Amino acid sequence: MASFLDALSTDAVERGSEWENAQIFDMLESMAAWLRDTADTPRFAPAGMTPEQWRFIADLILAGKHYE
Repeated sequence: MASFLDALSTDAVERGSEWENAQIFDMLESMAAWLRDTADTPRFAPAGMTPEQWRFIADLILAGKHYE
């Protein structure tokens, strides 16, 4: 996951102008919309995730807000 986030960060620096959601607030809004829109799609069904998995994702996103 760390490697993926590093690659995504590099892509944002190198090709951020090509991103649909280059600003963090736009990205968070789009992530929430995507999650709602795909909730009933078996491949992406969030219902299959445990509360602990959701908590990890929430902690990861919040860490990006505070961690240096």
